[in-house]
Amino acid sequence: MIIQIEKLKLCTPNNFKLINFLLYILFFNIYVPNHLNDFLFTTDSLYEQGEYKKTFILLSDEYEKSSNDVRIAFRYARSIFMLANTEKNIQKQNELYYYGLAKAQEALFLDTNNAYSNFWYASYLGKIGQIEGFEKSILNSYKMKEYATKAIKLDPDFSPSYHMMGRWHYELSSLNFFEKIFAETIYGELPNSSYDSAVSFFEKALEIEPKNIRYNFWLAKVLSATNNSEKAISLHKRIVNLEPKDIEEAEIISKSKKIIRENER
Repeated sequence: MIIQIEKLKLCTPNNFKLINFLLYILFFNIYVPNHLNDFLFTTDSLYEQGEYKKTFILLSDEYEKSSNDVRIAFRYARSIFMLANTEKNIQKQNELYYYGLAKAQEALFLDTNNAYSNFWYASYLGKIGQIEGFEKSILNSYKMKEYATKAIKLDPDFSPSYHMMGRWHYELSSLNFFEKIFAETIYGELPNSSYDSAVSFFEKALEIEPKNIRYNFWLAKVLSATNNSEKAISLHKRIVNLEPKDIEEAEIISKSKKIIRENER
């Protein structure tokens, strides 16, 4: 294209117009999309490496300029969630979760058919339920399932949605008799859940990401709850040989080591 431009007689008005048009195409059709794609690739890479604070800083700046772009919006909500996950101060952590919930809602508003917007909104509903207590947790569980299920339909290859549904089934199935009675008294019949469904969802997540530490740990957890201790221990042995990408995964590995030691006594 540069060679063609150099061959033009630049002194004519028509050629000036053509050059301006070519520069416009180069800038707006090539440079800008590539810049955004590179930016998204960078933030996703940092996220995968567990560099949540760096991801948050980068996206905070870009969000100011591109808050109406769902690709930026859901990633910004994701970065807030993961930053909150690493925050040790409970008050600051909760503030981040509530701020992130608002941003996840905005991302969902931009595109209700975006799998990742649905997933991260469901993630925040789960966290807010934990913060506000048992009643809120049960109330939010209905919506959480709705958005997580939609995320799976929109992107069947996105493993976190399966993991979320596995935990959803595990948590509801783990309610004791009195908790179930209390919840049913207030909210009516609880959603159907089972440990078998939890296992199925966790296994599906692992089918997509077999080396994910969280997925392995939660599958081991539900297997232990259903007296499949041998399979659970084999998963813990797999976990201790995996490389953690963040503090939470390092803590999971420590838990697995402890479980293995206790099993060997």
